[in-house]
Amino acid sequence: MPPCPCCYVEELMACGLERPMPVTFWWDLFGPSKRDLGLGEVGSVQVFVVIPGGRRLIFEPSAEVYFSTCELWNHSLPVHRLPTELLSHILMLAISPHGLESDPSGHPLARVCSLWREIILDTPAFWTTISNQSTRDIIRFKIQRSRSSKLDFIYLQGSSHALPGWQFKEIISPHMLRCNSFRIRISYGYYDGLWLNFQGSLIPRLIVDSTDSFLKQASKDYIPEDVENVCLENISIPWQSSYFPKLRSLQITGAFVKLALYDSEGPSAFSVIKDILRTCPCLKVLKLGPFQRRYKARLNETLMKGEIVSFPSLESLEMKGSSSDLFWQVLDYIGFPNLSKLVISPTRLDLYSGRTMYSVCRSIGGRSLLQSIIDRANCERLTIRIRRGPSAGITVQGINDAGKVISLDPLTKDTSTKKVIEVLKAIKSPVRIEISGETDGSFVRSVTEAATIASLHYLPYSQKDRG
Repeated sequence: MPPCPCCYVEELMACGLERPMPVTFWWDLFGPSKRDLGLGEVGSVQVFVVIPGGRRLIFEPSAEVYFSTCELWNHSLPVHRLPTELLSHILMLAISPHGLESDPSGHPLARVCSLWREIILDTPAFWTTISNQSTRDIIRFKIQRSRSSKLDFIYLQGSSHALPGWQFKEIISPHMLRCNSFRIRISYGYYDGLWLNFQGSLIPRLIVDSTDSFLKQASKDYIPEDVENVCLENISIPWQSSYFPKLRSLQITGAFVKLALYDSEGPSAFSVIKDILRTCPCLKVLKLGPFQRRYKARLNETLMKGEIVSFPSLESLEMKGSSSDLFWQVLDYIGFPNLSKLVISPTRLDLYSGRTMYSVCRSIGGRSLLQSIIDRANCERLTIRIRRGPSAGITVQGINDAGKVISLDPLTKDTSTKKVIEVLKAIKSPVRIEISGETDGSFVRSVTEAATIASLHYLPYSQKDRG
């Protein structure tokens, strides 16, 4: 009879250890997997243990005892004392999106120990990504494992290694009511047109992306007219000839502005944004970016000479990862009378970087755009951070019970007393001010006189800070 797995632990405890020490296993100098070993084979596994004092213990158990001992050892580790929900969340973060698209049970993390494998198999969140790059059997298995959770479908076009559209639709059609998002991935410049088979289904969020290194312009037919939430990644559509009356939320990321910013004969980024707003009259949320760092906005003097166009439906505007030129153009020449959320995060501040600050702080009808957003969003906490010195900049952050509603980072790099006071005078609500870097008492006094301060945090600057 082979010894009980507990015997190894007892023998190690007898050597004066509080818990088993780390062990090293060999199987012909390689670590075996369970499928490589016959469970009835005795003496085929060698366990080598080094304990304090240089003493060594060598065991030669059967494969069954070997794996039982491994599991006993694994369960004694601190990581296995974590709650199952927390451990499953950690494993979810450790597996890449590509790993979730395929079979999670084949991921290396599912082979670490029986507990981790059991968590991955029994947690529906690991099985909710359904891609046509998987086989029919795996797709059905994942749908079964996901139980009643919402599903994220991924449809890759133009690949000979993926299920064609009609087969994919046949499998997932009975489960479309559980759809959380539907991603169309266009590859190799090939459009098979079979996405039209999925139209008419209720899709809470539609994502269209390009896996090519060059930018493509997709047909407007990829976006059904009745869709309400769309995300475009590294791809564009002809906005001038499109119309989406029910679209409520639009996110555009990646290289979509390449057509607008580098082609001197094409439209400017500003005109593209105007076309988007005209195309979607009921749009409430618009997220632009992050874009690539090298892009620069081209000014369109003709459009800027026209009248300011107002889009009252828009309530949330986010612009990230472009030059500040694009941002002030949008804020200066397009009106958003009902805006209650504004996020601005430029990659770099250009020649007219001060224009963004002017656009946000200028008075319209007796109050600034910034103060209007604060009032509409019921901003509970407003923070202005003033950094002086080499990393100078002014950032504005505002939150309410729903989360962040204002994020201007940075609003400007100019932290002169005049510029700081201009920002503070545009805000009538109480603010929390944080000052850091090279400054003096006169600057602090000017700040306190210009603002309604809820709290002031200032660390006096000294020569030691330079080091």
